[in-house]
Amino acid sequence: MEKRVKEIVLPSVIYVAFLTVTVWFLVVQETIIPLDKLGYDATLSLSFLGAPLIAFLSMKYSSVVADKLLVGRATDRLSEGLNTVAYTAFLYFAADWSLVPGWVKPVSAFLLYVTIISALYGILSLYIRDINYIFEPMLTSIYMLFIGFLGSRTWLNVYPFFEDFVLNSPFSGILLPIIRAGLAEPVNNVIIVGTAITTVLSLTGVFKNHPNPYLDYLGSRIGGQMEKVALLNLVIIYFFFVRGFLVELSGLNPQYIVIGEWIAICMGFYISYRSMKRYAEESLVRQDITGWWRRHLQQVNMHTDSQLDHLSDLVERFIVHGEKNEFIIHLTLLLRNSGLEAYGIKNVLTPLLEYCDMEPPKIGLLWQADNMAKLNNQRRRKIVNTVLGSIQLKPLSGERGAEEVEGEIALEVY
Repeated sequence: MEKRVKEIVLPSVIYVAFLTVTVWFLVVQETIIPLDKLGYDATLSLSFLGAPLIAFLSMKYSSVVADKLLVGRATDRLSEGLNTVAYTAFLYFAADWSLVPGWVKPVSAFLLYVTIISALYGILSLYIRDINYIFEPMLTSIYMLFIGFLGSRTWLNVYPFFEDFVLNSPFSGILLPIIRAGLAEPVNNVIIVGTAITTVLSLTGVFKNHPNPYLDYLGSRIGGQMEKVALLNLVIIYFFFVRGFLVELSGLNPQYIVIGEWIAICMGFYISYRSMKRYAEESLVRQDITGWWRRHLQQVNMHTDSQLDHLSDLVERFIVHGEKNEFIIHLTLLLRNSGLEAYGIKNVLTPLLEYCDMEPPKIGLLWQADNMAKLNNQRRRKIVNTVLGSIQLKPLSGERGAEEVEGEIALEVY
């Protein structure tokens, strides 16, 4: 702790010094720079930099403090978030300068709010995942909803400036038909519809790891991959805005546009079909074969001494109930009595010693608890086969009869 405090002393002195100078020269007093040396008969007041620099230095200092003094999983994200907010806060307050174009203020406000919300989202997602992973797509949906709302408001505030710029630009003759056709509402509709679809598709992530393979496919392939959602938004932008422009204003033959659209639709369906076919071959069919239809395996019961019989019971208790302490002790004694050295025993038992059941969600659904129990059972069975498959146990002390196998006995769980 003392080392961390020492590391924060020098940055504290530096930032406090800069803040003091900023407040004194840019807030308390008015610093004016003459521009006559540059050929201008005017002066420049630097007071407009007071609020932006105070916000910037305060956020940067908070980022350093969070990085040096705080501990925990969210420390890095908190520090990075504060560091990003420092720059967007500077732009937001600097946009109040009279010489800055009017459209900069809503854009800088959008960037500031997005960075703040993104920082909060990054921190909350770490902790909400510990409660239940299905809450994370819900949080993502709320996050995307806020971003879409902010984007819609920003566009409506920026559009008047964009319209004035177009009317006064040299390209007004080309762009004027688009402005007259109405651009504010179509683009705003694209933002709203895209946000709504993104929000809904993000919610499908709650079906990830669902026992139903089709719902699991929906949650894994759509809910967890935002690039596909972004592609869908591009399709929406095309049909809401670009297509109308191409048909009515571009002068292109509409038949060529329809042919291109059908080619794109066919390619999209073909790619989707290949993806579904590959998923069915690799996941659904394989699950049917290994889950419900199995090759008949002849089970041979090998009777050894009482300790190995007891070991079989301990294996079953570990697989079914997760009780591994007595299993580890008994297996250690068997390995030691069979002549295995301590180093070898450690290597053999390491996977079993390091194994821990996956904890069920703190607040979850019934199918999640059942799925977690089934998954833990499969993992325990795999661990047992790994451990017992790596050793060969010899019969323990006692005289061997003629009917005993002279070789070694290998154990495996089915």
